[in-house]
Amino acid sequence: MATFYNSDEHGRVISQGSQTDMPKLSTKLDSIRAYQWEIEFNPPAVIQGTGSESTPTTYTLAAKQVSELGYTIEDIVVNRVNDRYFYPGKASPDEVTITFDNLLEQKAGALLWRWAQQVYNPLTGEFGDINNKMKTNIVVHQLNNKREPVSSVTLYAAYPKSYRTAEFNYATEEFHTIQLTFRFDFMSAES
Repeated sequence: MATFYNSDEHGRVISQGSQTDMPKLSTKLDSIRAYQWEIEFNPPAVIQGTGSESTPTTYTLAAKQVSELGYTIEDIVVNRVNDRYFYPGKASPDEVTITFDNLLEQKAGALLWRWAQQVYNPLTGEFGDINNKMKTNIVVHQLNNKREPVSSVTLYAAYPKSYRTAEFNYATEEFHTIQLTFRFDFMSAES
């Protein structure tokens, strides 16, 4: 029987072996997605349980999907006789939906739930904090196929607006995900 395994000395090796020469599981042969995203943020101190705003912990989570990032500028219309002139008006940031995966290792599911509870806690019916302790900056890093950052977008004063878990379904081989929709005040893009 031919076996396939990864060896540090010889790379990928194919051998006709016996029962003792079994295939070895290797992560070095895993595929790397062409594009990946990482989400970096410092959750509010009240969520981290530190009680101190001076020592925030930075979390970096893998994201399976990130919706479009952007904003829209409304028009100011000026009518003059038979002419219409348009001027830029109020800017309105779009909402962004981020689907997180690989959450087991970092216990991120509980962290994201506590953050969503800081905005609205369905157990107590309480909304937000008057001191804005629910908002923080989020940085979305896009990675290339070598897992190197190629661009970043910073969302300032973001807070979770909705929280959804993936469907619980035995028929799928997908990783379990958590989907959050965020509202933010403004953004900047860096390359």
